[in-house]
Amino acid sequence: MLFLSGQLPIDPSTGKLIATDIRSATRCTLDNLEAILQEAGCTWEQVVRVEIFLKDLNEFPEMNEEYRLRFRSSCLPARQTIQVAKLPLDAPLEISCIAILPEVQKFPLKGGQLLKNG
Repeated sequence: MLFLSGQLPIDPSTGKLIATDIRSATRCTLDNLEAILQEAGCTWEQVVRVEIFLKDLNEFPEMNEEYRLRFRSSCLPARQTIQVAKLPLDAPLEISCIAILPEVQKFPLKGGQLLKNG
């Protein structure tokens, strides 16, 4: 299994928040998660659980429209969405997920980093 820590709408090269409106923030955050999934040899199809933390639950419909563009399967991952008072960098949302690694690949964790075997 692959456990992805919460990601924010930040530029990975600078660590700076790059999106504050909920639609672009959702896209950026999902882009960051997708990059990690791809590095591990996964796609959105292997994601089995998603946790979304929103500063404003009233923005759920707009966030959900962007979310559904990534998860197109008829069998969607389990998801919970929680409103929170504050997030790092005052971001409008944070998303984490759990994926099942493809059986043909093994990625042991060491010191919080993904190491590819062989």
